[in-house]
Amino acid sequence: MDKEIFYQGDLNTKRIAAYNKLANDYNVSVSTVREIFSAGIGFACESTPAEDWVLTMMIDNIPQNRPLYKDSGLWQVRSDDMEDVLFQQGVCESFFDFIKRVFDVDNDFKHI
Repeated sequence: MDKEIFYQGDLNTKRIAAYNKLANDYNVSVSTVREIFSAGIGFACESTPAEDWVLTMMIDNIPQNRPLYKDSGLWQVRSDDMEDVLFQQGVCESFFDFIKRVFDVDNDFKHI
């Protein structure tokens, strides 16, 4: 049995309730459900070497001091002091599409 974890906020309460329901419905532990959602959609997607190269190029050309942070299975680009979320991955948005959106708005080439 998993330890109970207490979070504050309505969103976390709803998420934990959904995790508990999935765990009960599929007879798995809550930690298994949490790990699946934390992995995001990327665990089921295969990429090609060309896509990997494009993704690497886009990430390399996002301006310096833009931390890439994963929170509850979704990616964020934050300010250098980690205080502000500059970009948030959408629930139905792939990692590749998220990075492309960030790159299209904010890249090193626009700061030259």
